[in-house]
Amino acid sequence: MAKTDLAEMENEKAFEKVKKFLKDGCGCGCALGAKGSPCSGQFTETVVLFNLNNCLELSNDELDLVVLASIQAFAHRESTGIKRSRSPRCTFYFQSLPICKEMFLHLYGLSDSRFRRLKEHYQTYGICPRIHGNTKRLPENTLSQATVEGVCTFLTNYVEENAISLPGRIPGFKSDDIKVLSSSESKIGVWQVYEAACVASDVRVVSYRKFLQLWDQFHPNMVISKPATNLCFTCQQNTNKLQRAANLSDSEKSECVKAHQDHLNCAQSEREHYRNSCINSENALEPIDTETALDR
Repeated sequence: MAKTDLAEMENEKAFEKVKKFLKDGCGCGCALGAKGSPCSGQFTETVVLFNLNNCLELSNDELDLVVLASIQAFAHRESTGIKRSRSPRCTFYFQSLPICKEMFLHLYGLSDSRFRRLKEHYQTYGICPRIHGNTKRLPENTLSQATVEGVCTFLTNYVEENAISLPGRIPGFKSDDIKVLSSSESKIGVWQVYEAACVASDVRVVSYRKFLQLWDQFHPNMVISKPATNLCFTCQQNTNKLQRAANLSDSEKSECVKAHQDHLNCAQSEREHYRNSCINSENALEPIDTETALDR
């Protein structure tokens, strides 16, 4: 549910609550209304709902300042040199007419607990915005910088060792800097490899959910390819044979599976040979001095 829809539902509940309150009456024992009647009878429903709607449109900090100003205007001043036994009393007014506390709370859409907190805040700090106690304080489950860097380093190494980078745009992806993992891979499988590495190194392991968040944050271009997208001709033939092997004998099915597995093992061996060749080439070639090459 969207935040706007949730806010509208809460506002409707507040309006219905105030309407019921006005219908039943505040029932204040002090009879602050005309001729000893309840103070809620001094105002029409339109006036009360209009004021409530204006308060609901304010932010929490803005409404706090409005209420704090009212507390300052109507709180009784304490005598100097006398020890305070309890919080100072407040006399509530609206449009220059005295009202009870319940009427005041409904006019501004406040709960009794929030009003008490604002009153205590005024007694200590006066009229100033309230600051939440957790402001500028990190949650207890915040990951350390070393843990986040460890996840980032693992993903970087995993990309370099296992990802495929093809020239040009890869079919199925809008960006051209995508690093594609094999379709046999899965994100939870990568996390399990990370978990095993952390356990072996005796370092903290982040949860699977947090691992995915860091994956999207540091390596959004690292994706897993979809199955059966860019298959070679041999893979396509083997896949078709496996799909038609439902009515074949067990021996023929085993031969199809074995042929497909042998082809995959061969492709994996070729990939390993290619990686080793790249590493050997990097180690064998001497680094080129750019300035010397330009001088030549």
